[in-house]
Amino acid sequence: MHFSKKLNLWMPYKEKDDIAIEVVSKEVDFVDTVMEYVHKRNACVQAGGHIGMYPIKLSKYFKTVYTFEPNDSNYECLVKNVENYPNIVTVNKGLSDKTSEELFLLDSSPDGRTNSGAAFVKDGDFDLPSFTKEVVKLDDVVTEEV
Repeated sequence: MHFSKKLNLWMPYKEKDDIAIEVVSKEVDFVDTVMEYVHKRNACVQAGGHIGMYPIKLSKYFKTVYTFEPNDSNYECLVKNVENYPNIVTVNKGLSDKTSEELFLLDSSPDGRTNSGAAFVKDGDFDLPSFTKEVVKLDDVVTEEV
């Protein structure tokens, strides 16, 4: 785990080695643009919490933000990065239409950098790093109106 002074966030890899950090840090401000169209702001579900950039941004607008992150390396950073945001609820699981254990595949960018934001479930045999994690149904975790 590495701390980025530039972003003031913990991350699983150094910035220069992780394409996801580069992309997400540029696009997260889009939340400010779309929030003028969101009128109900009780709770928000954010799937793929990564290291917390989106949950932190969303926490300024919603009473409660539920963020799901199945990747343990990302989750460790997420928890540290949101520890001072009491309205963010972190869940170290994936979301699905059923509760089960799933194999998540990890992807990288064509230039060989890690893409810590790219974990996905896909049937088949792939030569990619992977991890297994529980996935849950949203209704089994979040009981309030979102």
